[in-house]
Amino acid sequence: MDILFDNFKDTFTESGSGVGNLENSDTKLYPTHHVAVSPNGQQVATFNSDTLELNICQADSLSKKRLINCEALTEIRSSVKLVWSLAVSNPINIRKIGSDEPEILIALSCFDKSEMMLGKPLTNNSMSTTIIYNQSNKNLDDDEKNYPTYDEEKGVKVVKSTTFIISTLRNSRLLTAIDDLGGLVRFLNDDPSQPQTVTIVVLNASGISKTFFNIDNIIISNNAANNDNNNNNYSWWNKLSSSSQLQQFFFPLKIQAELEKLYQNTSCSELLNRSIENDYFLIEDYKDRVQVVEMYNLRTNKLEMVFHQRAETAPSAFGHGNPAVAISKHNSLLAYCRGANSITIYLIENSLEISTQSFPRVERILSVDFINDDESLFIVAQEKENLIPLIIIWDLFSYMDNAIRVLQDATKLFSSGDYKLVRSCGNIIFVGSDGSVTSVLDHTLIRDMLVPAIKSKKGLTTLDLVNLHESEWTVSVHHTIFYQDGKHDNAEIKPVIVFDKEPWVHYKEYGRLSAFLDDERTTQLFIGETTVQVWYRKDINSKEQLKYIWVAPKNKKLSIESLKIGQREFEVNLNTYSNQSFQQEELVSLHWPFKVNAVNDACTALWHLYDRRDDPAGLQKQQEYENLVHRTEKLIRQFIKKRPAIWRLIDVRYDVMASLIKGRRIRLIQQILNNEESDPSMRYLHTPRLNEWPKNPKTSDLEIAIKCGEGRRQRDAVMVGFLLDYYSDNAMDNTGWMFTVSRTLPLLFDHHLDSYAKDLFSKPIFGTKEIHLDESHINPDDLPVGKLKYVKAFDPNTRLEPKGELMNLHSVRKFKILQPIANIIDKSKTSITHNQRLSALQKVIPGLGRGDSSALVALRLVPLPDFTVYPEGTKNQELNLRSLPFQLLRILLWPRGYAIRKESKLSPFLRVIRKDKDGIVLDNPAIEAVIDFKWEYARSHFLRHALLFVCYAILFAILTGAVKNSFVSANVHSNANNEGDIHIRAIVKVMIFLLYYLGYYLLASEIVQCYHEGWRRYISVYNFFDLASIIMPLATYAVTWVRESRGKVPINQLQQSTVATSLTILVLWIEMFLLLRYFAVTGNFIYIIINIVRNVWPFIAFMGIVVLAHGHAMYLLLHDPKGIGLEPNGSSFSLQDNSGAVTGTIQQTFDLTSATDNYFSNFAQSVVAVYFWINGRWDQLTQWNFWPVTLLSFIASVLLVIIMQNMLIAFMSGVFDEAKSEGRLAVLKYRSDLIAEYEILEKPFGDTKGNPRHIFYLGKINKLSRWLKKSEEYWNLRESSTKEKFYDYNKYDDNDRDNDKYSKEEWDITGLDVDVYDKKNIKSMNRKSRIEFYSSWSASTADSDDNVEVSQKSITDDSFETKNLISPMIENASNIQGEIVSLKDSIKTVEGSIDKRLNLLEGKLTEMLNVLNKLASTNSGTGSV
Repeated sequence: MDILFDNFKDTFTESGSGVGNLENSDTKLYPTHHVAVSPNGQQVATFNSDTLELNICQADSLSKKRLINCEALTEIRSSVKLVWSLAVSNPINIRKIGSDEPEILIALSCFDKSEMMLGKPLTNNSMSTTIIYNQSNKNLDDDEKNYPTYDEEKGVKVVKSTTFIISTLRNSRLLTAIDDLGGLVRFLNDDPSQPQTVTIVVLNASGISKTFFNIDNIIISNNAANNDNNNNNYSWWNKLSSSSQLQQFFFPLKIQAELEKLYQNTSCSELLNRSIENDYFLIEDYKDRVQVVEMYNLRTNKLEMVFHQRAETAPSAFGHGNPAVAISKHNSLLAYCRGANSITIYLIENSLEISTQSFPRVERILSVDFINDDESLFIVAQEKENLIPLIIIWDLFSYMDNAIRVLQDATKLFSSGDYKLVRSCGNIIFVGSDGSVTSVLDHTLIRDMLVPAIKSKKGLTTLDLVNLHESEWTVSVHHTIFYQDGKHDNAEIKPVIVFDKEPWVHYKEYGRLSAFLDDERTTQLFIGETTVQVWYRKDINSKEQLKYIWVAPKNKKLSIESLKIGQREFEVNLNTYSNQSFQQEELVSLHWPFKVNAVNDACTALWHLYDRRDDPAGLQKQQEYENLVHRTEKLIRQFIKKRPAIWRLIDVRYDVMASLIKGRRIRLIQQILNNEESDPSMRYLHTPRLNEWPKNPKTSDLEIAIKCGEGRRQRDAVMVGFLLDYYSDNAMDNTGWMFTVSRTLPLLFDHHLDSYAKDLFSKPIFGTKEIHLDESHINPDDLPVGKLKYVKAFDPNTRLEPKGELMNLHSVRKFKILQPIANIIDKSKTSITHNQRLSALQKVIPGLGRGDSSALVALRLVPLPDFTVYPEGTKNQELNLRSLPFQLLRILLWPRGYAIRKESKLSPFLRVIRKDKDGIVLDNPAIEAVIDFKWEYARSHFLRHALLFVCYAILFAILTGAVKNSFVSANVHSNANNEGDIHIRAIVKVMIFLLYYLGYYLLASEIVQCYHEGWRRYISVYNFFDLASIIMPLATYAVTWVRESRGKVPINQLQQSTVATSLTILVLWIEMFLLLRYFAVTGNFIYIIINIVRNVWPFIAFMGIVVLAHGHAMYLLLHDPKGIGLEPNGSSFSLQDNSGAVTGTIQQTFDLTSATDNYFSNFAQSVVAVYFWINGRWDQLTQWNFWPVTLLSFIASVLLVIIMQNMLIAFMSGVFDEAKSEGRLAVLKYRSDLIAEYEILEKPFGDTKGNPRHIFYLGKINKLSRWLKKSEEYWNLRESSTKEKFYDYNKYDDNDRDNDKYSKEEWDITGLDVDVYDKKNIKSMNRKSRIEFYSSWSASTADSDDNVEVSQKSITDDSFETKNLISPMIENASNIQGEIVSLKDSIKTVEGSIDKRLNLLEGKLTEMLNVLNKLASTNSGTGSV
């Protein structure tokens, strides 16, 4: 990117690489000198548009230029002045034989200024935009005849705007698809997956054009090859052809609208040049006065990230002019400014704002770039008063006073009249008006600014430790104290601030070293076996304060290599070694306070101190340990209170939160994550990350908290709750807060933290997160047709809108004459498509066409980024046409297997679904939207499987005669000797084959599933019926077919076959019934039935026991009635003729041993008979005139019918109501299980649905409102029932404000004084180097000295200072025991003190009574009282 400066106007303007500022001045409009830097910052190309001289050099050796002799440029003649754009690629790993120079491509585009205007007015001179250069058409290959046409008479080639791609290896031009395009040209960074592929983009007012080609596929023309052997005397037409492709895209609507309004007849080169950074195209917008930056990836053409500025920092972002953008070298940070005097830093991996820094004395920021390996920002600004250029260096992660340094008079640096600054990947190149090229960072003034000066009050004194160790001093003295003059003494007999600060060391005489860091002896350095500490005490009556601490990891010890001390400064080199090996493992260098990060060291110290929590022996040592931990926490609290903005940056640079979590500093974590403060500067103090600095994968802080809460330390899992609440509450503004939650959700179930998952998915963010999406991204086909039932999920098309299909070089040149017509057709198609889309959207979302910002209020976003995205390393399933026939043939023979076998390779969504047995994550609109998004293709998979089963069941029913028809009786059961219709018999055989094939295929599918899932996970009611419905038809028909093939089937075997067939048909119907569970209505009914059975079966079993008891009693009573002399009362009937005369009688007799006449003669039949009493069938009871029978039946009627049957009805009613309310969740659970199975299956046609980073959905407002009300009720109940959800850590707060309270006259964790000496020192250094160490140039409400005293509501002393109690926190069981012992001792001490006081009081009272008695005896003359 270039920055142009004109000393006469004192204004900065920007343009693309090598493109002049398009103003009235010809110098700005058509600059002579152009410079470009490669994407990696290593290569520099220069071009002189007057002499057409092209050079290339290394960024670290700008004086060693190499001339590129491409004769195609030297012959260019134009009737008008041209605008040029220059770009250079990264080195490509291709070399000529005998040369070490790699291939480097240079892109040079020339065009008329109208290319950067949307209006493009026509001029009278038709040749005004024509480039003419001499041409001889001889020796042209046939392939070249498709290239631009030639004028045979004049011998010239006429081409409009053109772009040259020049090979520096062969000094020749490559023919590409962008040859006939002009505009700002850029090379994209190398693609690691395709290292030999080059991608080039060209931007002009009409849109974005992109071409890419493989450098290995370049073909050298014969003429070029011949000239290669003739001393490199190339003719200009010696071109290299490449099979490049052209893609053209429209700008996003925001840019299009701005171009239409402002750039009809004005060049938009500045806007486009500022909008492109590295491989990204950035667009700025404002929604509700909050800055929103959209970042499109030019390689993938996708909207990759949307950055939202926080509302409290938004007012400082408003400005005028073009944006200033910088992306760090490692793609970790984004710095953005739009003509204002403030810079906002975003974290790219989650789009969250980290910090916004204002510069009050700056008019506007012109350019920014990351330098010093992304540790600092190089800022070019304009001063507010004098409008002169300023250079600002901002050390992002430093808390020093000189973290921001300003070169006030930058005109000394830029001495020429007109100049440009070109920057890329941390390299900033200065281009003078004479074409000279120098590195800005190598300038003397800038080099002095890059490294902040160390403000030492005096030189460092090297302590003679060698002689000290060689002498007998260290043998007799275990603690040595050094003074500022280098002398030493025995600290055991001399006054020191601290004597022993390592309570975990068990032996008292361990070696340690101390040194006073000032002449007043108020600051002491303490170096022990495992720590380096700095303590401060104002005077002997004050309390010592910890100012710095560094702790070695557990099982590591320290040895001092060298030590230097100064005024509140020391520099030490330490060797660390393990307790076992005693060998040096690591060299640690500490230079305090300048070259250490005291905040990170303090947080790491808390982690390592926690690892030593069990080492202190005894109550006193434990108290000393707790006090050291408490002091370390206080350091961090003070720093956060004073410099919250710097803390946010440090939190991104270092793993401070991870250290606090590992150190189990629960109260401190709670304070950091508490965003209910009224002071906005104290919010958002932690940013979630998945990469440690600069770009290395790390374990997220949430995952660390989950793992720290397992086992016996599960009470520490409260940190998980703090983090989840913090992320989900902040996600209402930006879902980037949740991107670590997405990946960590499965671990909640792995570590039995389901309750936290339940709390999380009851948060309002999972139903009320609204998103305002540009209507151009929405496809009307994705929107619901008709009435919206609940939610409708879709993936909007956030890609750049293409202009047309992919075009190759050959077709573009072949049909060049038809391009104007084709362009008109393409534009009309695009216009019609857009209008149709808008019309369709207006039908679904009223108010959209009126530009109503609330038109998309119902559009919501699933607040879990990358929730359905598979981890890196998981192979994507894509369509392979070559292997497709073989895959389909294999699928016909054996069912599809599973493409993903390891659970760690699954997406977080699938892992959560597989682990969530109770469906607690499903009861929210967001997860329902995810299921709806995934259900489309899973439903197709289910329907295919259901169709196979239905065909299988129908074939079985036909072949077994379950469906009565003459076809079955006449043909299926005929033997082989019968003469029948041969066609029908062939059909029957085909049906039999299909029955067995479908049975085999369905059974194989179950086997594959069981093998993948494991039998424990596979066993379920549904899989049981799946297997039974497959095996039973196969077995039944096989047995029947074998028996019928032998001839006539005996009756008993026929009976068995009939029974088996009837049971099989029943199982088939049940299976078909269960298959309907994936549909909303039937699934709800199935869940109700299964839920009733699941909940009622214990009561039914209890009723069965009662029935069994009565049946047993009746069996014992009536199984042998004759044995007890009991005869049943049979009925008798008289026979009469027509005249009424009795002709005979019929007497009823009983076979008491038969179950038909006596149900109770058989035990099983007796139980059955009693069971039917429930239904009112009291058969055979009236024939027994026996009082025990009457008594038993009466008891059964009361117990079974009146009581238990009504209880069952009431119980089932409650279960029914509960199941009905959860029926929708059950359907979601059924669908999610099917999705989890389908997603990991092999897909021969590829995964066409994809797994987008974000899923959008439309929700029905009234149902979403009901869910929100349900969520509020849940949290009200949760809060009322768990008021003591977390430990009351407030009781450990410190309240000792006497001498510990921070004061401006003292110094904090940074170790820097703010006394008069330092202020004078800064002014002195400013006079010497003309560099003002930043004091008033920046403003941050959080970090300014005027705002150190924050409001009582924001950060009170009670919340950031802890109480000095005996034990701030009990860490484990041994500590509890120690606390109990301490309390007992304290109680005994108090009891002894009370006894002494009571005895003293008793003595005083006795003396008082004696005095009163004496007085009474004196006055009255009587005896004593």
